[in-house]
Amino acid sequence: MSKRRVIVLNISEDVVREGLRSILESIAGVTVSTDPKPGVSVSLVVVGAESAESVQSIRDTYGSPVVCAAYSLLTKTQASKFDGCIYVTDSSVDIIAAMTKMISNRDEDRTSSAAPTDELSPRERDVVMGIVNGLSNKEIASEMSVSVNTVMTHRRNIASKLSIHSPAGLTIYAIATGLVNIEDIKNQNW
Repeated sequence: MSKRRVIVLNISEDVVREGLRSILESIAGVTVSTDPKPGVSVSLVVVGAESAESVQSIRDTYGSPVVCAAYSLLTKTQASKFDGCIYVTDSSVDIIAAMTKMISNRDEDRTSSAAPTDELSPRERDVVMGIVNGLSNKEIASEMSVSVNTVMTHRRNIASKLSIHSPAGLTIYAIATGLVNIEDIKNQNW
């Protein structure tokens, strides 16, 4: 199993935060961070119940489900804001089981919801790579030794298959599907 990152946020009590970190790190293939870096792929974010009002913002920032680490029972309204809940009074075995299940569910969601790169033809992938690299239709056509009309046809097919209509969206798609490494994009001289 490849490494899965879990971020623990907004838990001010050192004992609880470090206890959760220790328990979560005992799950095979999981790394835990309490100091997240922007742009890092995240499987789950674990937060304290006091973060209920900012759950959607956290979810949007990390693109992952948000799990509550609660000290006491939550009301249905509170619990509904989170994608899951663990209780600090649960045994480590129960926390590990719950978190393993949530991470597995997240991996299955990513696998089934992300458009696979084999959905695109090799030539369409070449066009996506050209777009990600900031090339114009004319430049892509020149590199592929095809006409600009062919590139435009590929772009229409890509947009139709993926429902992605912007260069930024295609860049995110290319990163998410492993077509390109985010470090390669960061290192480009614009």
